[in-house]
Amino acid sequence: MNRIKYSPRRGGILPAILTLLAAVMLLDSCSVSKRLAPGQDYLTKTEVKIKGHSDVHARDLNPYIKQKGRSTNIGTSLWWWSGDVEDTGVLKKLLRSLGREPVFYDSTYLDPSAESIAKRLEYFGYYDSKVTPQVKTKRRKTKVKYLVYPGKRYRISDITYVRPDGTFGEDFDADRKNSLLKEGGYLSEDVLIKESERSAQALRDKGYFTLSKENYFFEADTLAHDGTATLEMKVNEYTRRGNPLATNPLLKYHFGEVDFTYPADLHLKESVLRNVNTIIPGSTFSDAVVSNTYNRLTSMRLFSGVNIATELSRTDSCKVDSKINLYPSKIQGAKVNFEISTNSNGLVGASPQISYYHRNLFGGAEMLSVNFQGNFQGKIFNRTEEDSRVTEFGISTALGIPRFLLLPDRLFPRNLPRTEISASFNSQDRPEYARSIISTSYGYNGNFGNGKFSYQFNPLQMNIVRLRDMDEDFMYSILNNPYMRYAYQSHFDLGLGGTLSYSTDRSNNPHGSYRYARLGLSVVGNLLSLFKGQMITARDGTGFIWGTPFSQYVRTDLTLGRTFAFGKDDSFSVATRLYAGAGFAYGNSSALPFDQHFFCGGANSMRGWQARTLGPGEAIVDKSFIIPNQSGDIKLEANVEFRFPISGNFKGAVFLDAGNVWNLPWGDNADNDTGVFRLKDFYKTAGLNTGFGIRYDLSLVLIRLDVGLKLYDPSLPEGIRWIPSLLLMLADASMHFGVGVPF
Repeated sequence: MNRIKYSPRRGGILPAILTLLAAVMLLDSCSVSKRLAPGQDYLTKTEVKIKGHSDVHARDLNPYIKQKGRSTNIGTSLWWWSGDVEDTGVLKKLLRSLGREPVFYDSTYLDPSAESIAKRLEYFGYYDSKVTPQVKTKRRKTKVKYLVYPGKRYRISDITYVRPDGTFGEDFDADRKNSLLKEGGYLSEDVLIKESERSAQALRDKGYFTLSKENYFFEADTLAHDGTATLEMKVNEYTRRGNPLATNPLLKYHFGEVDFTYPADLHLKESVLRNVNTIIPGSTFSDAVVSNTYNRLTSMRLFSGVNIATELSRTDSCKVDSKINLYPSKIQGAKVNFEISTNSNGLVGASPQISYYHRNLFGGAEMLSVNFQGNFQGKIFNRTEEDSRVTEFGISTALGIPRFLLLPDRLFPRNLPRTEISASFNSQDRPEYARSIISTSYGYNGNFGNGKFSYQFNPLQMNIVRLRDMDEDFMYSILNNPYMRYAYQSHFDLGLGGTLSYSTDRSNNPHGSYRYARLGLSVVGNLLSLFKGQMITARDGTGFIWGTPFSQYVRTDLTLGRTFAFGKDDSFSVATRLYAGAGFAYGNSSALPFDQHFFCGGANSMRGWQARTLGPGEAIVDKSFIIPNQSGDIKLEANVEFRFPISGNFKGAVFLDAGNVWNLPWGDNADNDTGVFRLKDFYKTAGLNTGFGIRYDLSLVLIRLDVGLKLYDPSLPEGIRWIPSLLLMLADASMHFGVGVPF
C-alpha cells in the first residue's frame, strides 16, 4: 500500500473547494424565503403529466406552458446578492452574470397555459381534451403540474382527391403512393400540414415552381360515422390567402439565367463557380437542384453566407432565374489553443498550438493550413532529475482542394468532396530517447446522407520514424524484452487508411440528444511486401528501405457514443461512450510500432490517470521511462457522464470511466506477461475511476476542468486494488483542463 499515500499538502485544495461549495449551498438554502415579499412564492417547477394512453409526449406540450418554473440554487442567491451591492461596477455585473433571476409564481398564467396545451392537443388530433392545473406550495416554493386528459381521436375511413387535370394531375397521382395520409390512420392538423408540405416539395422538384403548401385545402367530416372521418384533399390553382377568381395555372418551369454576385476583391476563378453550380439553364426547375448548389457552395468552406434567390423570369414566362449572392468568410486568420493537466504526483502537461489558415490560396477556394504545436510534460514541482521531462515540437501543413481530383465533379451532385494533401514533421525529446517523424498523406474527405455521414480516405499515407540518442539503461532494458525491442526501433510505413463517421449533431459544442459512431482502419506495408525480394534483408528476413525496416500491420478502432438530454431546455444530459481498438503486426514486423500503440489517461480518456500512465493490463509503471509511456496493442474503454446546470454559463459534470490497454500474446512470455489481454478475465485488469468537472459554456466552445479520482487501480497487488477512502482518492487525484466536451 506504500505506493498511495495521503498527503494533506497535495490533497488539501480539493477538500477546501468542497467545503467552500458546501458552505455556499448552506447559505443559499437559508436565504430562500426571507427575501420574498408577503404573498410571494418561488415557482420552482412546472411539468406536464399525461393521464391515459397517448402518442403525444410531455416534451411536446412543455413549450406551451406560459410561465415556467426555475429551481432555487446558488445562482438564485448570487442574483439576490447582486441587489445588495450598492455600486454598479464590476462586482454587481459579475454577480448578475453568474446568477439566475428567480421566477415568482403568478396564478394568472394557469388558465392560459391550460388552454394553450389543449389547443396543441387538438393540433395533434385529440379533440375536447381536458387540462387541469394542480398547484402545491411548501415553504414558499410552488410547483405546478398540468394534468392532461387526452380527448377523442378520429380514424380516416375514406380519402378523396381533387386536383387540376393534365400533366400536373398525372404527376400528382404518381406521387400519391408516398402520401402520409392513409385510410385507417388518425386525423390531425399535424399530419395534414406535413402532407401538404411533403407533396408540394415533391412536385416542385418536378418543375412546379409556383406550387406551395398554401395551394392545398382539406375538408373533414366527423359526423358521418361514429368515431371515423371522411377526408377530401384538394389542390387548387389559387392559395388559401388568394382570390379564388384569380387562378394561377400549375405549370412546369425551367431554369433561366444564373447570376453570381460576390465582392470584387474576392479573387475567385469563374471556372470554379461553373463547376460547382448544378443549376443548368434550360433544365427542369427543381428545389433539390437549388439545394445541391447551395450545399456545394457551402462545402467549399470559403463563404460565411450563401443566398440563392429564385424568381420568375421577366423575359420568359416559363423560366425561373436564379440570383446567387456569396458572402466570403475571413480569408486569412490564426487560432491559438492551449491545454494543461496535472496530478498530485507533480506531473504537469501543457500543449500549446498555433494555427494559420488561408481559404483561397490560388483563387480556387484552396485552403492552406499550417499548425505549430508543442507539448511539455514533466515533474516541474517534484523533479529529482534534470532530464525528467518531455519536450515536443511539431509543424504540419495541409492543402485542401474543393473537388475530387482525378474524377469529374458531376459524379458528386449533392456535396463536393475535398482532396487533402498534407505533410508534417515532429521532433520529440524524451529522457529515454529522441525521435523524429516525417509524415505525408494524400486523400479525400466529404459527407453524405444529409451531412450525417462523413468519410476520409487516404490511398497514400507514409511515415518515416527515426530513433536516436537512446539512453543506455533504456536500451539495455528493451534488449532483454524482444517485444519492446521490435516496437522501439526506427521504421518506415507506407499504406492506406481511412475513417467513416456518423453523427446526428456535427456542431463543435452539441446540445440536446444526439448519437455518433466512428470507424477507423489502417492497412500498412502490404504493397511494399510485394517487392521484398528486391530489398536488402537481415538474417531474420526483415526487409529494409533506406536502411530502415518497413512496418507491416493492420490497425482499427471503433467509437460508439450517445447523449440523452432531458429536463427543461434539455439542460440535463447523460453522455455515454464505448471505445474499442486493436492493432496487429505481421509479415515484416514482429510488433506494432510504438507510435501506433493505444494509451489511456488524460483529458479525454481515463481521467483518474495522467496520459499514458495506465496499463498495459495490471503492469506497474515501467521504470525504464522517467516520464510514463504505458501503451498496448488493444484498448477497451467505457465512459458515462452526467451533465447538469450550475448557474448561468457554468455547468457541472460527474463521470465514471472504465478501461485499459493490453498487449497481444507474444512469444514465450505470453502466459507470464501481466500486460497480456486474456478474454476470460480481462475485466479484472481494467481501471475504474470517477470524478467531477466544471464547464464554462460559451455556446460555440466549452472550457472545462475535470478532476479524476481512482476507484480501482489494476497496477496494485490483488486485494488492495480498490481505493478504500475518499481521502486517498483526493490525494492521488488527476486534474485536467480542456476545450470541448470529452466525448
